[in-house]
Amino acid sequence: MTTSSLVTRVLLMTVVNYVYIIVLAKALFNTDYAVFAQFVLSKVGINLTGSELVAYILGLTAVYNAIHAIFSVVVSLVVVSALLNRAPQLLNSRAWVTNHLLRASE
Repeated sequence: MTTSSLVTRVLLMTVVNYVYIIVLAKALFNTDYAVFAQFVLSKVGINLTGSELVAYILGLTAVYNAIHAIFSVVVSLVVVSALLNRAPQLLNSRAWVTNHLLRASE
């Protein structure tokens, strides 16, 4: 589940980021984020233009999204584990998540 959530987040957000950064920001807000990214990257010695720049921006954003997905899953697991350790009676409910947690722990 963690892997599929990570892959889904990276793929969906890459598409959304492309649409926003390349299409919507220019059309709706008259802002070119690629120019800013190109400026910042050039300051650290990475000189890219055109489709290479777009691929680099989306690649870095995909790395961020992957790290964010992993962080979200780990924090959620820590919170749920702590909650269930402190309040095990929560497992007595008939909620779908309770059934899922009980099957996963077996």
